[in-house]
Amino acid sequence: MGEDEIEILKGFTLENMFAMELGKYQEIAREIVMNAVKELAIERGLKDLAEVWKTMEFTVVKHYKGTEDRGFILGPIDELNQILEDNMMNVNGMAASQFIGPFLSAVQKWEVTMHTISEVLELWMQLQKRWLYLEGIFVGGDIRFQLPDEAKKFDEIDKSFKKLMTDTSKRLNVLDCCTIKGKLTSFSNDFTINRSVQSSDCDFETNSRNGEMCVSFCWNNGRMKLAE
Repeated sequence: MGEDEIEILKGFTLENMFAMELGKYQEIAREIVMNAVKELAIERGLKDLAEVWKTMEFTVVKHYKGTEDRGFILGPIDELNQILEDNMMNVNGMAASQFIGPFLSAVQKWEVTMHTISEVLELWMQLQKRWLYLEGIFVGGDIRFQLPDEAKKFDEIDKSFKKLMTDTSKRLNVLDCCTIKGKLTSFSNDFTINRSVQSSDCDFETNSRNGEMCVSFCWNNGRMKLAE
């Protein structure tokens, strides 16, 4: 505080303050304070988001088929999905606030990030589910020799998924994993290949000494139809 300001304050009396009729500006002052409080809440909310996703990590577990080490798979993500859902609601609330002004770009960035994480997680879990399903068919079974083209497609999926999970085991942060450039596109492509292996053009029939078994690899709500 400068000397001039000190001199002014020395001469400022209670009478001077009353003369200013500050009561007239009570509502204005209250509004200014409330606006500041609302903006502070958004600022703190953004900081909390950054802290949460800076430490949020996947759980990966070793996966075996029999005694064969088949790499890693994602563990349960129920808690992660709940946190994501809560955070998306918080971000949507910030975006709808009339006090978003100074934080508009930051909130919009988080909206995109949350949406991307959600999409990647959904595809990731579907891809893992189908990989596990196809693994049970094409790994260690005679059916590989009966369906060589489909087995070859699965081998591509298998190699890609195992590499994905190995990389994930070394880089567990959810935000980092899900926002890698091209990740969503890569998942979409793998998902398409995966579905093609289970499509209806993979019908197969084989005869055995004990009778006839029809194995129909068709996409029917994600399950293989077996008929004996």
